[in-house]
Order: sequence, then structure tokens, then C-alpha cells
Amino acid sequence: MTEWTSEELKDFADVEALQKRPYEDDGKTFEQDIPTWTVPAGGKLYVRGAKGGNTKWVAFGTKNGGQVAVNGKKYEVDYELVTGPAEIEAVTAAFKNKYPAGPILTMMTGKVAESATVKLVKR
Repeated sequence: MTEWTSEELKDFADVEALQKRPYEDDGKTFEQDIPTWTVPAGGKLYVRGAKGGNTKWVAFGTKNGGQVAVNGKKYEVDYELVTGPAEIEAVTAAFKNKYPAGPILTMMTGKVAESATVKLVKR
């Protein structure tokens, strides 16, 4: 495991969304290539599944890892489902701090999305 640098975390903090690309079972092709909100918290990087943990990207990402991209830079990552209440609360606070109030923020900080909090661990 490689830690995110402060510069990399700033890149993620400064953009509205990153591109997430969880690998298919072949480890080469991507299940999806879509933008998603992201937040750094406590020196780590997180995304959430608005529809919860029973989505294809969460399943493929936690099983196979993948890539994320921001500002033209690509990173190989492992997707780790977060279960600790304190870590989930810290991510919720980071979402509320970064994004404007509204229906999307309400969805991304609700119980369903909280249950699909994923830490992106740089390889």
C-alpha cells in the first residue's frame, strides 16, 4: 500500500468529481468509467455509492480493484468497503464540507450511501 501525498489529496479535494474505473473479472477492462464525487478525509480518499453497496461498481471494485483518474492522472487502487462508524462519520462530514447543500448532498450523506462508503487505497 502506498499513501496518498498531500499534493494528490489536494488534487482530489479541488475537483468536483473523479473518474472511477473498477476492473471487470479479467483485471483489464472496466466495469464502468463514470464520474463520482470524492472526498479526502484523514489523509485517505473516499467515494460513495449513492444507491448503496449492492451496485456493480462496488462489487467489482472491492473484488478486483481498479483505477481512478483526476486532472489527467491515473492511479491504480484497491476499493475497500468501510464499516467503522467513526470513519463513516468523518467521510459524511467531509462530504458536507466540500459539496453544496441540496438533494444530491442529502442522498450522498444518507444511510444508504453511508453503507457504501469506499476507501480508495493507492497501490
